[in-house]
Amino acid sequence: MLNNIKDEGIILNVKDFRENDKKVDIILANDGIISAVAFGAKKSRKRFGGNLDPYNLADFEILSTKKGFYLKEVSIKKIFTNIKQNIQTLSILFNITKLLTSKPFNINKNIYNALLKLLIKLEDEKNDMTRYYLSFLIYFLKKEGLFSSTNCYICNSRDVHHLIFDQDSLLFVCKKCSNSKDNLTDEEIDFLKTCLNGDKRFQNKHYDISTLLKIELLLIEYINRHFYIILDKLQK
Repeated sequence: MLNNIKDEGIILNVKDFRENDKKVDIILANDGIISAVAFGAKKSRKRFGGNLDPYNLADFEILSTKKGFYLKEVSIKKIFTNIKQNIQTLSILFNITKLLTSKPFNINKNIYNALLKLLIKLEDEKNDMTRYYLSFLIYFLKKEGLFSSTNCYICNSRDVHHLIFDQDSLLFVCKKCSNSKDNLTDEEIDFLKTCLNGDKRFQNKHYDISTLLKIELLLIEYINRHFYIILDKLQK
């Protein structure tokens, strides 16, 4: 049975497919992440024009069949021009694309909205790109159930100083329940908790670059190990 999908979305990745076609990874507002074939897109730009560029906001019409998805129409709604002129923002989005396409996630609209908000923040060059990038990663891990609580996972104390991880989750630990000397600073703990709790004061808080670097290292180490991918560290 043939079905038409009409939805808003963001192209994450485009790659050559067969002799004349391209395969397009798209995150859709209501239908998750799909990989759709764009017939004729490799040899001719007339079919889709420049509408297959990654990280633009667009409306899509997609044919869904038993054999897969096929792109019919793409209509651009917003082009994020500044993002594509900045090496750091491109590095951020390449990492996010690697993460979101690393396995078949059950992506819901909350993740889509979080990604769209991130694109808007990255487009504004006045924003601190790193903090919003890390906030998205933390939000994604939380939605995947990998951050269970901001309290100590052993005694439930709120006074935590460590973040440890196993294959299944990231866990906060207090000093009493851990022998580790590698404490997180109060600011690092505050950043993690603020992101996890969805605290709106996040946008007005100042965080030292060393705090963001430490959080980035922790998150990338965990993500690379858990999802079997290699995310690159941002260049500072």
